[in-house]
Amino acid sequence: TDKLNAINSPHGRAKLKGVFWLDTVAFLKERRQQLQEGNLLIESNFEEIALPDSAVTIFCNGHLLRLSHPKIAAAFTPTKGEVMIIKAPNLPEDRMLHAGVFTLPLGDQFFKVGATYAHHDLTENTSQKGLKYLQEKLEAFYSGPYEVVEQKAGVRPNIKDRKPLMGRIAANEYAFNGMGSRGVLMAPYLSEHFLNYLLKGDPLNPNWDLNRFISI
Repeated sequence: TDKLNAINSPHGRAKLKGVFWLDTVAFLKERRQQLQEGNLLIESNFEEIALPDSAVTIFCNGHLLRLSHPKIAAAFTPTKGEVMIIKAPNLPEDRMLHAGVFTLPLGDQFFKVGATYAHHDLTENTSQKGLKYLQEKLEAFYSGPYEVVEQKAGVRPNIKDRKPLMGRIAANEYAFNGMGSRGVLMAPYLSEHFLNYLLKGDPLNPNWDLNRFISI
């Protein structure tokens, strides 16, 4: 029930404890450097057409898999999302707020605010419609000044049953996909599960096997 400057909450608020946010950009940058120092990561442009017939390819390219492999396209329900980066001097930086949209503190009075959900426009282009939605949702509970610094868009690789998508698509082609919003938590375990399948012949969990959508 404590008051927050410029925050409209006439019915009070609820606080979730033990909640954390992973800075995936910083995490991946650090992890990439560790792998490079151990000569465990090779990065180069991927040209599928140049691969030898014996090469094994694992597709981890999100919703774009539905475009390159139409027979698995029905598994996807991709959703576009837009966020905006704002500078807001009166938003609290010691917590995330959520009321229609979230405000994620980035430091120095900068915040990420999101997100939208669009099922038809599946480009990665930002839109005025998305920006208007974000601003209206923010202004419904925040009455202070703010400046829109940047707007971003991306497409979520949602799967129809909200579960990961992995397994063999063709002779030497596999998918490791559909991690969803819990990907940072699930991907390490699922990676081991997938590699045991790929290298040792262990069965995939049928809840994650892409054969639940197609027969190869």
